[in-house]
Amino acid sequence: MDPEQLVQLLTILLENAVNFSPDDSAVDVTAGSLENTFAVSVRDRGPGVPEGDLIFERFYQVDDVLHHSTPGVGLGLYIAREVVDAHGGSIECVPCDSGAEFRFTIPMGARRS
Repeated sequence: MDPEQLVQLLTILLENAVNFSPDDSAVDVTAGSLENTFAVSVRDRGPGVPEGDLIFERFYQVDDVLHHSTPGVGLGLYIAREVVDAHGGSIECVPCDSGAEFRFTIPMGARRS
């Protein structure tokens, strides 16, 4: 794995979780290995992501951009997906009762393509 890209990926997911969660709410992070796969989950307590939204597309933002409380251009999750794809992994967003959970897996020993 490319360590700099892995740090960038984790930074994107953690910053999103903190930025879109209410103040003083928890952000849960789990990481581990499973059958030669590195797996990470980041769960926030924010407004969540509507099913079917194209959140991993370039320049995409959930809801009305003019009313966002946090600035951004909609590249973070696109970049996250590109990093995961380049390492032969997968990334998904799982809606929760409150918030969203982002999960990614990367094969151990993966080389950036």
